[in-house]
Formats: sequence, structure tokens, C-alpha cells
Amino acid sequence: MVDNSSVKESEFYLNPLTELTVWRFKKSDVMAKIMSLQDGYLYYYNCMQERYQSYTNRIMLHEETDEQRTLIALHDIGEKFGRYIQSLNRYVIPRTFTRTLVADYLGISRTKLSDILSKLKKEGRISLNERRQITIHK
Repeated sequence: MVDNSSVKESEFYLNPLTELTVWRFKKSDVMAKIMSLQDGYLYYYNCMQERYQSYTNRIMLHEETDEQRTLIALHDIGEKFGRYIQSLNRYVIPRTFTRTLVADYLGISRTKLSDILSKLKKEGRISLNERRQITIHK
């Protein structure tokens, strides 16, 4: 659920891989429906707890060095969106997480991110394949 009240007239574009239907609801309507359910308040509370945890983690992340922030962010991305290879105890980050996207998320330049990734690779904490896909060693 996203509160887009500040971007009401904004447009965004996407290229879906398959046919899809997009629905848009008012936040107040969605909240009313959730709260009318028997476990609605509990669901809402859990969602807000997850958001709060994510927010506090993001604040704490900015207190770390660029290298630590990068490693923490890569671990988070790997756990949430990556493919886990159990036999190797590693996460493979999807190629959709480009260096530009990760650098923007961390608030560092792509050059700085490349330097950090090279250092982490030399330390054996990550691997980079020929397609520049990142694998995180746990």
C-alpha cells in the first residue's frame, strides 16, 4: 500500500511481461476494508511494524561506512529478492538490481560502488560473474 497523495497527477510507465490488469484504489477505501475484517487491525499493525523496522534499519544503515552499507544492502536484497543456492550457502541477486539502482539506493556514486564491489570480491565476500551479476557469500 502506497500513499501517493503527493504525486496524484504523476504518471509512470512500465512494460509488463504478461497481460495484466491494474487497479487503483483510494487509500481510505483500502484502510476501511482492512479494518472491517476480523483480523484487520492485527494485519495493519504487523504491516506498520514491518515498515517501522525497515525505516529504522535504513536510518541505522547510514551510520555505517560505505563498504558496510553496501554489504548490508546486498544481503537484504539477496534475502528479499535473490535466489538462494543452498548447496553453496549463497544468494544470487537478480540482474534487475543494476549497479545504478544499488548506488542510488545507497546514496553513493556508481564509481564508488564499483570500487567497493571490487574490494568485496577480493576479500571473497561476493562474486561477480561475466554478466556482472552479484552473488553474496554468507
